[in-house]
Amino acid sequence: MKVKMSKKRRRLMKPVVAGFAAVYLMIMLLSTYLVKLQFENDYEDTLKETLSNVQQSIYAQEYDPPDTWDDTAKQIWYQSITNAYLYPGEEFIKLSFAVYDEEGELLAKSENTIGTAMTPMDQIFSQDDKEALAGYEGENGELYNKLEPPKYEILAREGSEGNPYEIAVWELVWKKREQLEKKDSYVHIYNMSPYTDYFGEVYYPDIENPPLVWYETDRKQVWNRTIEEIDTDHLLEFSHANLSLPYINLGYKNWEQWDKSLFLHGFPEKTDLSGWDYGSPAAGSSSWLFRKSTIIRLAPNPESNFNRYIEAHMESYPWLAAMDYMKYLYIAGFVLILVCMIKIIYSANKLYDQQEALEETRRDFINAIAHELKTPLGIIRNFAENLLEHNMEEKREYYLMQIVGQTEEMDRLAGEMIFISRMDSEKLVLQRENLSIGDLIEEQLTRLKPLIEEKQLQVEIQKEQDFQVEGDRDYMSRAVWNLLANATDYNIPEGKILITLNEKACTIENTGTPLSEEQLNHGFDLFYSQDKSRSAKEGKHMGLGLYLAKKILEKHALEITLENTKRGVQVVISGESIR
Repeated sequence: MKVKMSKKRRRLMKPVVAGFAAVYLMIMLLSTYLVKLQFENDYEDTLKETLSNVQQSIYAQEYDPPDTWDDTAKQIWYQSITNAYLYPGEEFIKLSFAVYDEEGELLAKSENTIGTAMTPMDQIFSQDDKEALAGYEGENGELYNKLEPPKYEILAREGSEGNPYEIAVWELVWKKREQLEKKDSYVHIYNMSPYTDYFGEVYYPDIENPPLVWYETDRKQVWNRTIEEIDTDHLLEFSHANLSLPYINLGYKNWEQWDKSLFLHGFPEKTDLSGWDYGSPAAGSSSWLFRKSTIIRLAPNPESNFNRYIEAHMESYPWLAAMDYMKYLYIAGFVLILVCMIKIIYSANKLYDQQEALEETRRDFINAIAHELKTPLGIIRNFAENLLEHNMEEKREYYLMQIVGQTEEMDRLAGEMIFISRMDSEKLVLQRENLSIGDLIEEQLTRLKPLIEEKQLQVEIQKEQDFQVEGDRDYMSRAVWNLLANATDYNIPEGKILITLNEKACTIENTGTPLSEEQLNHGFDLFYSQDKSRSAKEGKHMGLGLYLAKKILEKHALEITLENTKRGVQVVISGESIR
């Protein structure tokens, strides 16, 4: 049977685990999908808002241009404006802008630039060189976010028109004040306070914890590229390189993702603006990768007679954004599901344990009943066979009396079984009245007097205070009878029964043989016998009386314990007295 139960447990585990996994995945998938839809809406709003800002900036500049507003200045300004609104940026959405004139000619678009003239890096660098510079700049950005000085300084030598002719990268060595040695000299001091982060937030030092100050003590050149040889008389000195690498502030990978996207850079040199609209999902969009292409027109300025079109491309990953947003909920949900699953499995195992215990009890019950009935049935059979074989009139009455006695024993046993069944019934209703345990003991001792005298037992009652309870007289009398009968049956000849009463407990001690640890643990089990191979005839079981007594006392909210003492064995009834 235990093997069958174990198989049932294993069969249960798989569907329970699979069921909880399915519920977890369904809930998380649905939640992530709803968050993903919200991110799609947010990204569309970001696109519209950013595009509106670009539009307003261009319109304000064109409506009131500066005095030096020539073609070169206009080109540089358009180039700067298409890059300016890509900062600070978000990890899961990338934008690019392009500006077209009224003829559909491309004026400028978002791209990697260098120098004060914002020269497109693709025109002067190989892809490897561009990625190398982005790597240096990205590492600086990570250090900046940690409030540490930059590791690299990127410098450029420019011509008179602002175009770079030589680029150099220097690796800087910084030391804190406490790290400086006497031999160290420094050329720059780096102080992070106050500072402005990429989101425009200005931070000031804490008075109690002032910011660290770093000192540049050394530098070495680690990278250099000469773009074009030119007379050094026309070159400026090395100065800040003015790199514009969109999304590099979010890290090198974010810049690389933007730089390598064909969609974000797919602005033609000339486009047909005859059928322009406000925007729609772009080709290649999917649930995973959401793209959108939008174009708007600036209202014409009557004074300058200009007309401009701004095209925007958006590439976003709403699923990734939703999963990143939900990551802590995934963990919390997993823990919650795991706890529920463990609780269900624990409850199921507990149920199976109870079933195994019930099955064990059922088998013991059947075995015990069989042993109990086997003895009287055997006696009845023997006497009946004697009556058939030996028709002796003088023994006929004896045989018949023995048969009647054994049937009465079987009837008594059947009555006990019915009583046990009634005790386990939820419909059992107890009559309530105030009862004196001392009085019940004296009543049952009177019934046991012949057996006590036969075994020459000494009974002593020590009564400090009476132990009174509220309960059913008939049931409590039966419990007390069982305990006293047990103390009498298992006592030694000429032994002693000591009964002690106080306000909170009643103790019944007899001078019997001490019980083993197993007997103490299972003394209140139904039909328990230490040697289960013994028949009822070979040795009495010790469970029926104690089992019934415990059942009755539990119905009355009383506790009973079985203990060894120096003189023998005792049972203790305890609980709240109504005195």
